[in-house]
Amino acid sequence: ACLEQLPLAILLVDATGHLAYANPAAENALGSSARMLAGQPATQFFLWPEDFHAQWKTLHHTPALTREIPCDIRSRIGKIEPVMVQTAPLELTDGRVLLALYFTPASTLPPAAADADTRTASLANILAHEIKNPLTGIRGAAQLLAKFVPEHAQKFSTMIIQEVERIRALVDDMVAFSERSASSFSAINMHEVLRHSSMVVQNNQHTSVEWKEVFDPSLPEVRGQQDRLIQLVLNLLLNAQEALKDTPNPSITLRSFYRPAPRLTHAAEGGEPPSLIFQIEDNGPGILPDIQAKILEPFVSTKPGSRGLGLAVAAKIAAEHHGVLRLIESRQGHTLFEICLPRWK
Repeated sequence: ACLEQLPLAILLVDATGHLAYANPAAENALGSSARMLAGQPATQFFLWPEDFHAQWKTLHHTPALTREIPCDIRSRIGKIEPVMVQTAPLELTDGRVLLALYFTPASTLPPAAADADTRTASLANILAHEIKNPLTGIRGAAQLLAKFVPEHAQKFSTMIIQEVERIRALVDDMVAFSERSASSFSAINMHEVLRHSSMVVQNNQHTSVEWKEVFDPSLPEVRGQQDRLIQLVLNLLLNAQEALKDTPNPSITLRSFYRPAPRLTHAAEGGEPPSLIFQIEDNGPGILPDIQAKILEPFVSTKPGSRGLGLAVAAKIAAEHHGVLRLIESRQGHTLFEICLPRWK
């Protein structure tokens, strides 16, 4: 229980190098729930120095020895941050080792990460060119359509124009797919973001989905960018809607509440830990157990024809806002995603 309250990210690694426990601070650091992290190899998250394996072997054979090892940590969405890992073997016979993560100020990314950023920027420029051309035609068609539809249907053509403009802005943002300046953030009512996104999805749904809201009206505003947050929620809702197409009595529940969060240094750049919780729950068939642990990674999907980028982009947006997106649980009849964001200060 004491580890649950610590602001430090604490991990327990077994003798085979797999994660056995993660406290809430470690969940935030790695961008995944403790249940999803359990059993995952530690090498999936840590970029260790070359001499680490020799140090690790020494740890297992010297119970009283502790070490501090500088390395990089890699979250589910691929974000890399420098950390100082303090290791301490437990005085047990099964070889388990306790890891405490101390986040250090970020300087420069490793060369491989820098190369990946360059490739991403090139891809963003290509996509921007290919997407923005048809958007102009769609906007013009919507404006023309507005002249011929009845007055009560004008709201739909207006929505098309608004969504085209939002997509155009998002495409422009893709070109600069690097870290965003905190100065571009503002106070955002997340309930309005959730309602707007759900209305967009409901107007395009072909099945009768029951929508439920369980909001805490006392929640403060979050610190963020509205268009990016709408994109985050839309990606989750569209996934949920797609999953419900063959589900009897389909339903989607939007929920919000406050949960005290550990104050992590990497999440404290904006001054606040991600303590505002927004959940999206559906009663669909669930996500295959084999891919649940990597569902937020790029190019992971079970949908035919899908490129598997929606959830990866959603997780990236959450990280841009010093928050985290997590898959809490997924089984037949119940899938729950959770967005944790800091409040506006």
